[in-house]
Amino acid sequence: MPSIKPAIHLIMREIDAVLSQVEQDVVDKLIAALRKGGRVVTIGAGRVGLATKGFAMRVGHLGLSAYALGDATVPSLGGETIWS
Repeated sequence: MPSIKPAIHLIMREIDAVLSQVEQDVVDKLIAALRKGGRVVTIGAGRVGLATKGFAMRVGHLGLSAYALGDATVPSLGGETIWS
């Protein structure tokens, strides 16, 4: 049976390569928008949908209100919406 370790190392290198290109000010702006918004609702289909649901879960773990559109727990979306 082949070792999975090389694949894991490759994935980690690819993640590191992507994250090393993210500028801190962009991260700071995202954090400010998440805090200002009050609640986060994500949407996506297929693999993107899975990724957006994961993002919503992580935002929820940070203590913010976060939902994935289509889930039964999504509240009314009335009020101010922040798009950027």
